[in-house]
Amino acid sequence: MTIKLAQGRLFFSLSFFALLSSSYVSAGEFEDLSNIRQIAEQFALAQIENTAFSDITAQAASMDARLQLKKCSEVIEAFTTGRAGNIARTTVGVRCNGVDRWTLYVPVVVSALVDVVYTTRPFIRGESIRTEDVEIRKMSIEKLPPNYMGSTEKIEGMEFTRTVRSGAVLTLNSLKQRKAVQQGQEVIIFAKGHGLEVRMSGKALKNGSLGDSIPVRNMNSGRTIEATIIDDGTVSVLF
Repeated sequence: MTIKLAQGRLFFSLSFFALLSSSYVSAGEFEDLSNIRQIAEQFALAQIENTAFSDITAQAASMDARLQLKKCSEVIEAFTTGRAGNIARTTVGVRCNGVDRWTLYVPVVVSALVDVVYTTRPFIRGESIRTEDVEIRKMSIEKLPPNYMGSTEKIEGMEFTRTVRSGAVLTLNSLKQRKAVQQGQEVIIFAKGHGLEVRMSGKALKNGSLGDSIPVRNMNSGRTIEATIIDDGTVSVLF
C-alpha cells in the first residue's frame, strides 16, 4: 500500500525516459506508475533497521502521467543506488530486466518518529548531568541532529563539554565521561584474588573515568600497577 505524507511534492530523475510511441497504444501494455511508486516505497521501508523508529511512512516521488514504460516480462526489481542523502531521504532504483529493459531512479522520503533526550534546564561546561535533568520526547527523523542521544542510559554523572541551553537535544559531542580519578590523587586500591580481599593506599599517576585502566603507585611497596577505576577514588586490581 502506497503511503503518502501530508504535504510536499517531490521530483525525480530518470536514467531511462520512455516516450509515448502512439496515442492508440492500449494502456494495458504499460506499467502502472502507481505500482512502481509502491515498489520503491516498500523497498525503502524494508531498508530501515532502526527498531526505535515509530509511525514509519514512505512517499515516493510523483511521476509524470505521460511516462509510459512497457510491461515487464519479469518481476520488477528494486535496488539500492548509494544516493541516500540522509536517513530521511533516499533514492531507490527500480528496473525491468525483461525483453523491454528500463530503469528508473525514484526519490523516496521516509518519515518516522524517534525518542530523543532533551535537557530540562541550562548547563555550563564541566557541570554533571543527572537523569532527572532530562526528558524524552519524540522527534521527526528529518530533524535529527548528528550523534543525537535517544536514551538516558549511562548519562548519569557525565559532564558537559560546553554550555547547553534548556530544551536542547543531547548529543554525544556535548557530553563526556566525568573524571572519577585525577592524576596525583590518593586512591584506595582494592585487590582481590585467591579468596582474599585487600585494601591499601595508592596514588593515581593518570586521570581516568569509570572503567578506565590507569597506572597507580602502591604507597606501601612503591610499585606501580595497572588498576581499573570502579568508583570515585577507588581502583581495583586482581592478583
